[in-house]
Amino acid sequence: GPEDTINDCKILFVEEMYKIEKPGAYPLTFGDGEFKRKSGPECKHCRADPDKECRFCSCYLCGGKQDAHMQLLCDECNMAYHIYCLNPPLSKIPEDEDWYCPSCKNDSNEVVKAGEKLKQSKKKAKMPSASTESQRDWGKGMACVGRTKECTIVPSNHYGPIPGVPVGTTWKFRVQVSEAGVHRPHVGGIHGRSNDGAYSLVLAGGFEDEVDRGDEFTYTGSGGRDLSGNKRIGEHSFDQTLTHMNR
Repeated sequence: GPEDTINDCKILFVEEMYKIEKPGAYPLTFGDGEFKRKSGPECKHCRADPDKECRFCSCYLCGGKQDAHMQLLCDECNMAYHIYCLNPPLSKIPEDEDWYCPSCKNDSNEVVKAGEKLKQSKKKAKMPSASTESQRDWGKGMACVGRTKECTIVPSNHYGPIPGVPVGTTWKFRVQVSEAGVHRPHVGGIHGRSNDGAYSLVLAGGFEDEVDRGDEFTYTGSGGRDLSGNKRIGEHSFDQTLTHMNR
C-alpha cells in the first residue's frame, strides 16, 4: 500500500549489475562537481601532459616524449636520455646491465685501479714541487695532520727515553711520534729551547750534510732555505744562524 512506499529507491536488475563495462571512466556531469585525481600526476613539472616537452619525465636533453623504447635510464640520477640525443649518439640500446649518463659517468683516467698508485691531482701538478727532482714521500698529507692526543707520561721538556716506548719502536706516520711524546713537533726536526737545549731530534735527511753512523751523527740545523716556493724542498740560499732551535 502507499504506507509501504520507499522514496529515493533505485532497483538494479541482475543483467545490469553484471553487465560488461566499457573501458574508460564514466562520463562526468556537472552534478558530479569538479573531477579530481585520487593521486597526483606522475610528473609535477608537466603534469603528465603528453603534448608538452619535459626534461624531467622524458629525455633530459631534448625534452621530447616520443620514442620511449629508445630512451636510456641512468642508474645514478634516474634521468632518461634518447640514444640519438647523446654525444656521441648510440646506434642501439647497450647490453650492459648498468648505464650512466655523461654527467654521472666517472672518467676512467681519474679512477685508481687495484695495484696502481694514487694519481696526482691537477692542483698539485701545478705546484713548484711537482717540477723538481725530489722524489721524497712526504706522507700524503699526514705530516701536518692534527694531533688527536698528547703524551702526558712525561713533560714536554723531558730528556731521555720515554717510559713504555722501547728502543726500535716504529710508527707509520710522523704525527704518531708526536702523540707518543718521542718528538713532539709535527714538522720541525728540532725540539728544544735556546736556553735549555734540545730534547729530541729527527734525522729526516732534509739536508745533504747530515750523516748518520748509528752511534753518532752529524745534524744540520734549520734555516738557510729559500721559502718563497715549497718550504720543504727550497734550495739553500744563505747561511744558517745560531739562534732559536739551532742554538
